[in-house]
Amino acid sequence: MVIKNFLYNAGYQILAYLLIPVFTIPYISRALGAAALGKYAFTFSLAQYFVLAGMLGFTMYGSRLIAQVKHSKAELSKVFFEVYKLQLITTIISYLIFYLFFIRNHETIFFVQSLNILGTIFDITWFYTGIENFKKIVLRNTFVKLVAFASIFIFVKDPNDLIIYTLILSGSLFLGQLLMFIGINKNINYVRTKVKDSFSHFKKVFFLFLPILATSIYIIFDRTILGLMRGNIDVAIYDQGQKIIRIAPTIVSALSTVMMPRIATLIVQSDDKTAKKYLEKSFLYTSMFSIGLAFGLVGIAKEFVPWFFGEEFINVTKVFYLSSWMIIPIGVFNVLGVQYLIATNQDKKYTISLFVAAICALFFYVFLIPNFGYKGASIATLCGELTAALIQVYFVRNYFNLKTIFMPYLYLFISGVGMLLIVRGIGMLMGSGIWTTITQAFAGAIIYFMITVLLGVIRKEDIISKFSALYNKFNRKVSNNS
Repeated sequence: MVIKNFLYNAGYQILAYLLIPVFTIPYISRALGAAALGKYAFTFSLAQYFVLAGMLGFTMYGSRLIAQVKHSKAELSKVFFEVYKLQLITTIISYLIFYLFFIRNHETIFFVQSLNILGTIFDITWFYTGIENFKKIVLRNTFVKLVAFASIFIFVKDPNDLIIYTLILSGSLFLGQLLMFIGINKNINYVRTKVKDSFSHFKKVFFLFLPILATSIYIIFDRTILGLMRGNIDVAIYDQGQKIIRIAPTIVSALSTVMMPRIATLIVQSDDKTAKKYLEKSFLYTSMFSIGLAFGLVGIAKEFVPWFFGEEFINVTKVFYLSSWMIIPIGVFNVLGVQYLIATNQDKKYTISLFVAAICALFFYVFLIPNFGYKGASIATLCGELTAALIQVYFVRNYFNLKTIFMPYLYLFISGVGMLLIVRGIGMLMGSGIWTTITQAFAGAIIYFMITVLLGVIRKEDIISKFSALYNKFNRKVSNNS
């Protein structure tokens, strides 16, 4: 079940955050230009504060609570309507405040961005995450992404189409949230609940909102401060670089999305041994993936940025050099924070780590952005992610054997350096271009994997047994179908 759900999520993440951006980002960068894209990123960041305020901590709280009661349809139905009714109230209030401050007597783009807030009224992804029905989430998201993908190429041609571009993105998100209600009656029965029962969840939901609020400081607030202090061009350069860099941890996030309700279920069943085994394996594979991607992105940056973004965005290279390293602490954060602390109801520790990290990031934003612009924002964001990871490492020191789980880091860094040298050599020989990036990616991945095997991070026996198990499973399916 875990592997199947992970593959659903990973497949969607690759489509949505890798394959589609490979085509849309170069096109949009040239069609809209830096000024228009900076304006979009700045107004989107403002709308996202109200999305966060509306959703509070429902994403994590709802999925965890649903995971704990999913075996009883009566209890599942009751919990769903209690939580959703509270979500409905908070999102409507959030939208009304956004209307008063930004839509009324302001530019059209704010009205279009408000669809992102309206969409959260219908966002029940947390329910399907809790019952581990990731197939429905993936199919919905895939459909919406493909519709938006096609619409961008059909309707967006130049900087004057900024409103159309904004409408496509926010409108498709709104449509996707509505689609989640189709067929929900198969999982739950309608239950009348009292408002006071819904508000009984408020304290816990709000407590989970605090870390989300803290995270927003170095996920959204960076664009806001850049826009206010340095203008749309700096926002565009920073935002474009961050888009690609944050694609990398999406596979890690896909694993965390799947693992969190699974760990929560195991904890409820008092199967701590299996939960710990899952977490240790997850940490190893997450570390391998994160470190490899960080070194890889730094290696390809110089040749990748010019052909992918265009000459107007050449400074995105500097964002790559400074920000790619944050993929490593994000990986640690996803396992220790989301998969362990949240799944085991240690919300307070999770919140503390993020608030301290947010204060750290905010400090650096204020002092670095005025003088260094997008470069200062890149450094500040890295500091925030690193701080969150280190604090969470401290909190889990008595549960995990830190020496054991971090021992592979030395060998993974050696593997990363080896890959980096090969990738840079290819770049210097071939110059900038799409075939250079493809060659660098394939060669780098192979070299990295080979070195990790040679250094014993992954045992050859484990690889053979995994492939053997997959081959046998495939053969059984073929036999059953025939």
